[in-house]
Amino acid sequence: MAKTTKEIKRKKKKWFSIYTNQNFNNSKIGESLGSEASDLIGRKININLGTLFNDSKRQSINGIFKIKEVKGDNAIAEITGYELSQSHLKRVMRRSKDKIEDSFICETKDKVKIRIKPFMITKAKTKRSILAALKHKSREFFNDICTKMDYNTLIESVILNKVQKDLKNYVKKTYPIVLCEIRILERIN
Repeated sequence: MAKTTKEIKRKKKKWFSIYTNQNFNNSKIGESLGSEASDLIGRKININLGTLFNDSKRQSINGIFKIKEVKGDNAIAEITGYELSQSHLKRVMRRSKDKIEDSFICETKDKVKIRIKPFMITKAKTKRSILAALKHKSREFFNDICTKMDYNTLIESVILNKVQKDLKNYVKKTYPIVLCEIRILERIN
């Protein structure tokens, strides 16, 4: 007796080009393979912002983009996160200095919840009470700034390094700070 074989139907996959939204001038950030347009929605893409902006100063920063919609063969992604590379943080850390790391959730003006993880390096070794005061000051700063800005302007000013400069100026009244960065900023909802 001969065995019958079922014919397997395979969906043909095709390449979709991925573009950013208007905030990043509709730049092409890559391509992805998928059988249907609905398969792409929700995918995350990590892109080095140095290559996106053609700026070597931002080569240690990664942008996390998420595909929101697909039009024909083009997918449109919006930025959902900002992340500093671990190698950059290890490179800037020195002996006889304290580092301050924190993690907290804020809500922006347009009711978007974000998780912020600031990273600061003091000028010298300090007491725990001063480190706690610096943490408290940074939380106070971000709660204040998030209530004044919507999500898109906040992420834009973080990428342009404006928020980090303002934070350093705000915190240095308590104790001198060598470096003030935002290690991770991610959208929760």
